[in-house]
Amino acid sequence: MRITLSDARDSSIAAAILLLGVGAAAYAAYYTSQGGEFGAPTGSLPWWLGVGAAIVAVVVTLVRARA
Repeated sequence: MRITLSDARDSSIAAAILLLGVGAAAYAAYYTSQGGEFGAPTGSLPWWLGVGAAIVAVVVTLVRARA
């Protein structure tokens, strides 16, 4: 099944993933501008939460692409 750009525009999941990405980028830009370092140490809980979120996003995208 081929997914078009108009399909992505109508998808609430795509919109949610986009908003999460924009929010994370905005937070990273703000945090680093305040002199902080953005990122979690490898293996820490926040790092694993990020890995889990990325895996869920990929799986949801693949499942929706096959439907």
